[in-house]
Amino acid sequence: MTRQVAEAAEQAKAEQEHRRRVLRDRHDERLRAHQRTVKQQLDRIDRERQSSLARLHLDEQRRLVRRQKAHLRAELAKSRLATAGVEGVGPTQVANLAAVGVRTAADFVGVRYEVDGPDRVAVFVLVDGRGVSAAGVGEVSALLIDQWRERLTAEVETGRPTTLTPVEQLALRTRFAEERARLDNEHQRVLADAEVAIRELRATQRAEQLALAGEMKTANTATAHTRVDHDRAVTEAAVRLERARRAAAEGITRADAFRPITYRGYLRHLLTGKD
Repeated sequence: MTRQVAEAAEQAKAEQEHRRRVLRDRHDERLRAHQRTVKQQLDRIDRERQSSLARLHLDEQRRLVRRQKAHLRAELAKSRLATAGVEGVGPTQVANLAAVGVRTAADFVGVRYEVDGPDRVAVFVLVDGRGVSAAGVGEVSALLIDQWRERLTAEVETGRPTTLTPVEQLALRTRFAEERARLDNEHQRVLADAEVAIRELRATQRAEQLALAGEMKTANTATAHTRVDHDRAVTEAAVRLERARRAAAEGITRADAFRPITYRGYLRHLLTGKD
């Protein structure tokens, strides 16, 4: 019986430890799942921040390129072919070029040459991509005019703007600042919600631990009562056994005191006074 009580106590102890471990593992898994969710949300916000910043830089570069092109066209437009003094290009050729839309260095972006029978025809490429030819403007004249445009372009590009104007920068950054503020607010909200969720998880864990502790206390109390009852029963059994042993010994003593008297013994007692 004592062995059974001890084994039951050990089994109860092992079961309690198992339940504590299960509770701890369940809480840890909840916490890890929560942390994974929060990390995914924060990673998404960071990606959106990076994407927003990349769009800002890209938009800034696009606007800068447009500004540089506008600056180049404006400066080249100041250089008129009629007053350029390009060697070999006379008034007739200037007039013919003006008739097809080439008046300044800003009106075309280059020259290409097409074969027309035995001749090569100079084709001026306009800003809109169209190609035009002017009567009396041959390959050599076209080459000199294009070189004039390229020299002017190189000179203008040395002083081209490298940044947007303050007004453009402010407008651009204001537009993206709204998106950044939204992402910052969302980031703070995710962190705040995460903190609340962690407090709730910890409160749930404490409640479950208290409930389990209460169950264990009840079980341990019952086990302790069982042990006490068992120990009391063992003690009482030992007392009863001792009493029985003493009673048996007293019975033997009394039995010895009343041994049967034989006739020979009786005569010996009368003669000698001894048993």
